[in-house]
Amino acid sequence: MARAWAIKELFRDFWAYQAAGWAKRHVERLYSWAIRSRLGPIKAKARMIKTHLPNILIYFKHGISNAVAEGLNSKIQTVNPMQGDIDPSLDLETAFYLTVAVSKWRHESHTNLRRTRFLV
Repeated sequence: MARAWAIKELFRDFWAYQAAGWAKRHVERLYSWAIRSRLGPIKAKARMIKTHLPNILIYFKHGISNAVAEGLNSKIQTVNPMQGDIDPSLDLETAFYLTVAVSKWRHESHTNLRRTRFLV
């Protein structure tokens, strides 16, 4: 268990590198350790990372990831099953915007509520 945790923590350092070459070297050392760890799930993840390493290293070239797209996809997936609960005359795009607006409103209301508690 401790080895798995140590390997995972060492991989977190990968994102701190500024250059793709140094990041690749870090992953190669990490891969070597993971493969020799005799931990099946860790070895499987290490092989997967090695397989996708060229695509992962593109992050260092462009400095962006697909996190925003994944977040939007998550919101769309949240809205999609709810379409039965929403007025049928609304299309998916309108339902999406309404869901995001309500979510933002709830967040702001909750934040304002917390602030007013301290002011009283």
